[in-house]
Amino acid sequence: MAANHNLQEPDCRSIVCTLRVQDPVSSKWSYVMADAADDIRANLEKQVADLKKEVSKISKSLASRASDAMDDAEEAFEDGKGRARQAVAHVRDQAHVAVGAMRDNPGTTATVLSTVGLLGLAAGFILSGVLSGDRRR
Repeated sequence: MAANHNLQEPDCRSIVCTLRVQDPVSSKWSYVMADAADDIRANLEKQVADLKKEVSKISKSLASRASDAMDDAEEAFEDGKGRARQAVAHVRDQAHVAVGAMRDNPGTTATVLSTVGLLGLAAGFILSGVLSGDRRR
């Protein structure tokens, strides 16, 4: 290449090697592959810009969906909290009624509680007999 003064050594420092060439008519120097490298660069920059737009759209969509899910969860929580308050109030009212009935009828209350205790004791004996019978076999 040293004999031909119209060419220089290729420059391969970038992704695309370029060759500096001198036009014999105009004596201007130009770079072969410069247009291709510019096209590749422009294409890559366009792809990066398109990807940034897509990521932005996806981020906005995810933020919207997360916001909607948060609103739904908050609504469900408030609904559940209201129902729990109603249930607690109902149980409290029933407990007050039961306590009032026990105070008004202490003899009946003692009889009912004693009967429930005796039934529980009998059930315990029966279950222990059944379970110990299974162990003997």
